[in-house]
Amino acid sequence: MNSLVSTLIAFYSRLLQLFPPGYREEFAEEMLLDFSSLTMDASKKGVYSLALFCLQELIDFRINLLSVHVREGRIFKILRSQPMNFGLRGAIVFGVVFTLTAPLSLFYYEIFHVEQGSELLSLILQHSVRS
Repeated sequence: MNSLVSTLIAFYSRLLQLFPPGYREEFAEEMLLDFSSLTMDASKKGVYSLALFCLQELIDFRINLLSVHVREGRIFKILRSQPMNFGLRGAIVFGVVFTLTAPLSLFYYEIFHVEQGSELLSLILQHSVRS
């Protein structure tokens, strides 16, 4: 169990590198000490308690990481970067085009892939041949 706890603590210390440098310099040591003590306490209570603690920490860590990056404005800098800007524009254009063409594609599907649609198509063709 001690090897699992030490592995979790080492993994958590690596995850702390995801925080912005200023925040990391100020709080990383405290966060690592708190995580270490809480992990050891949970491991003393059993594997189930340790698993629940890890799941809760996994959720909390993502929320805290996102809130710190939003507070420091790094998220908006990332979104304004060239690759992200192109990706976001492409996703938005694709979404708009897909939304606009979906009803049209359903209409064509009804015409060409349903029995009534093929009858309608043959009537149109017969009418155009007569004319």
